[in-house]
Amino acid sequence: LRGVGEVYSSRDLPAAAPPDVEAPWEALRRWHLGQPLDPQAMAHALIHVSGQHDFAAFYDKELRFRNWMRYPPFSALANVLVRSDRLEDALKWAGLLGQWLEKTPHEGIRALGPAAAPLSRLKTEYRYHFVLKSSSRARLNGLLRSMLAHAVAQKIPRTNVVVDVDALSLL
Repeated sequence: LRGVGEVYSSRDLPAAAPPDVEAPWEALRRWHLGQPLDPQAMAHALIHVSGQHDFAAFYDKELRFRNWMRYPPFSALANVLVRSDRLEDALKWAGLLGQWLEKTPHEGIRALGPAAAPLSRLKTEYRYHFVLKSSSRARLNGLLRSMLAHAVAQKIPRTNVVVDVDALSLL
């Protein structure tokens, strides 16, 4: 996913991992910057602590990593899914909401998308989505309410826009 109207750059991520976050997490940072992902390096830390059945170490390492990358619970995420039985409608509606996001000021909220959902076609539905990330749940909720009001004004059926705050899966 790309941010609406922006391209990822090195300034989007922390310059380096904190000293207490081990080097395997650097692999993720390099991947975000367009460098090859080393799955072995990513999995090393998880395998090490799971092999030792050390839940506390895993939890501590994962929590520090999530804080460093500003992932939940240190931020709020929302997945906005646009779906339709007609590909043309799904594309049009996702485009309308994407244009609205580009034009609407939303300080402190990162908007990624629109992009094809990981399951871009599920049975008879075509699906596109946005991922919104914010350190302020109140700001995120305000933007989502405004986006849904805009969708209604654009005559996008409310049942075709699904908002999942704190989504457990982006599928």
